[in-house]
Amino acid sequence: MSAPERPALGLPGRLDGIDCSAVQSTINYERVAAAGFRFAIVKAAEGSSFVDGKCALHMAGFRAAGMYALPYLFLHPSQGNARLQLTNLMRALGSVWPGRVCLDIETRYESESNAEIVHFLEDAVSCGLEWGALAPAVYTYPDYARRLQPELGASTVLAGCPLWMATYGAAQPWAPPTDYSPYVPLPWTSWALHQYSGDGGYRVPGVFGDCDRDLFQGDESAFRAWLGLPPFTEAG
Repeated sequence: MSAPERPALGLPGRLDGIDCSAVQSTINYERVAAAGFRFAIVKAAEGSSFVDGKCALHMAGFRAAGMYALPYLFLHPSQGNARLQLTNLMRALGSVWPGRVCLDIETRYESESNAEIVHFLEDAVSCGLEWGALAPAVYTYPDYARRLQPELGASTVLAGCPLWMATYGAAQPWAPPTDYSPYVPLPWTSWALHQYSGDGGYRVPGVFGDCDRDLFQGDESAFRAWLGLPPFTEAG
């Protein structure tokens, strides 16, 4: 039996969002927005050559519904050449390079050392910064981050990036209580985004099938600043 639909949590000091890809092929963007979700993180590319075929549609659809949309790149350290993978992200996004992107790091081969993976991720971040983006947000999960210690914890480059941490409850569906904080590994001291739900979690109104749910630590004004957008202005 699938989990029931649940609108945005609406927790104080948090902003609700989702992340999606071509897997979520059918989305009613207006219904997602009406359920209280304010942002969507959309898969744009993976590795050095794959481009997500739904990226442009999803990004435009969420923005037309009044939500914020930003892209993520699924990194593959095993493919090497972080710059080539960032170039693939650029190709997926076209001529517009957004102020903030997200880098998903969650795969490794046993033959890859901690130092190699951390260096690869640092190269990806440095490449994004060279192209004028804000420091990319880094997505990972607790066990992966623990296995990369102590090399990960020593990285001053990654310490300057916002953390997007996947931390779920013991069983799905689950939603974090007020003021819940996910696991924060070194070199970070705080988190920016928390992915708290995935397959088997509460359904997102307007999305057919499973869909990841996220929280931003801050209100909408803080989120706009985090994206590099100007503050709201009062209507005259």
